[in-house]
Amino acid sequence: MKRYDTVGERTIMVVWSWTKGGQAADGSVWRVAGSRQALDRVVCIDQRASPEAEQKLEALVDNYRESGDVFLFLHRSHGYNQDHINRLVGRSRSGVFGQLYCFLFGEGGDSLYLTKDPRGLLGISGTFTANRPLSAVGDELPLSAIADAEMHLIKPEHFNYIWNRYLFAFKARIFELKEDLFTALSPLLGQSGCAAGELYTFLCQPEQRLLLLRLLSFSGRLQKGSRLDEELKVLSTREARVLHFDDGCPQLATIYGVEAGRYYEQISNAIKKNVLAKGEEVKWTDLRHQFDQLLDAIQGATYY
Repeated sequence: MKRYDTVGERTIMVVWSWTKGGQAADGSVWRVAGSRQALDRVVCIDQRASPEAEQKLEALVDNYRESGDVFLFLHRSHGYNQDHINRLVGRSRSGVFGQLYCFLFGEGGDSLYLTKDPRGLLGISGTFTANRPLSAVGDELPLSAIADAEMHLIKPEHFNYIWNRYLFAFKARIFELKEDLFTALSPLLGQSGCAAGELYTFLCQPEQRLLLLRLLSFSGRLQKGSRLDEELKVLSTREARVLHFDDGCPQLATIYGVEAGRYYEQISNAIKKNVLAKGEEVKWTDLRHQFDQLLDAIQGATYY
């Protein structure tokens, strides 16, 4: 079983629109204030997806993994998607000290943003600061993750919150999908399950649209850049939470071990065959058990 806690120095790498905020974004480093976290860091990069950008990211990740774990956040609007994560995770060197975690972000719905969560890191237009509206008459609350702008220091409470929040992000997202699915199915839970094709018909109802798109994403059936993918992005913004699974699922085996990867493949195949298509009968106990197996294989807390 793989380790799920973090060790050594901690590095958060963020590929984002830093230059719009006047930031140096060629791998420039912001340290974390306080002697206890003096070796933790945020690395700023502003490069659109390309083979050259991937090579640079790969080299930086390998360098920082020599001394600890790395969180790599890739901005969707910079052209990054699941394929980039698959390649970066697949190329990540084994046998080095730290673990790599990759995340896609954007649409303003992630805890990474100060405007979404006042304990976040990112402001607007490539900054660590933002203003949150407080009233209709223009009152605003200034928010900042900066401890010292001149010294390029980040507040430790913001860094720690984002680190711990995203350390458990994949498990939380799967748990929420399971809970939302069975809540939606409550009118059908008086029976032991659904006949072949019945659950797919249920999910095709307009009121289940969001759940259907999330299941498509979870099972790898949502093609990047497709109309449905764009629709889920819009709904993610409206819901102000992360609803895609294109960054988490490819990494489950790498981060949490082969058992987690195997259980994900099992439930993903079952959903593709029997939930999102007119395959075989679906029994509620079997579906719940498959989710629970996967969640149990992902060690650590569900929420921070």
